[in-house]
Amino acid sequence: MPSLTLSQGKDTLSPVSFALKSMNELRDWVPTKQDEFNIPNVSLQPRARDALKPRLLLTHDMAGGYKQDKFIQGNDYSDIYSIQYWHLTDMFNYFSHERVSIPPVNWTNACHRNGVKSLGTFLVEGNNQMHEMEALLHGPPLDPGSDDDDPLRLWSPFYADKLVAIAKHYGFDGWLFNIECEFFPFPTSPKTKAEELAK
Repeated sequence: MPSLTLSQGKDTLSPVSFALKSMNELRDWVPTKQDEFNIPNVSLQPRARDALKPRLLLTHDMAGGYKQDKFIQGNDYSDIYSIQYWHLTDMFNYFSHERVSIPPVNWTNACHRNGVKSLGTFLVEGNNQMHEMEALLHGPPLDPGSDDDDPLRLWSPFYADKLVAIAKHYGFDGWLFNIECEFFPFPTSPKTKAEELAK
């Protein structure tokens, strides 16, 4: 990924790429005018694919993500990670240890320029995060402020719709779901909940 040498310094007004750190941030996300710097300007280029060739997913997991690559207008870091084998890559996944990793716009532009799909990550890890899995499936109350939060409601498309809206808004191509925890065993079985998640 090419990087311009600019004086980033301590300029807190420079736009940066970012993640959403919680289900609450995901619930409350709405597109804003300030997001325009995070929207790629390169569309996904067509590329011939051999249906018999195995597909390669490349995952970027660099020290929690959003390091030097978060600076949209470049940085002064001389040794930034770059990919030398785009021609072998079918999909690129930007991974950080945050709830919702939105790929930095510089990575999405580089992916699209090379005919590679750019994916964000939805992450839940550790059994102390089981309530986050329940929230993903169950969704927020249908009418905030009311008592309609039925604990037996198995599925709400609310968070799935939010994730689709985020991918469309920021111009990347989908999500990798990294689930590293179990479901609560009630009020329905984990098997049923896993089937609902797959849907």
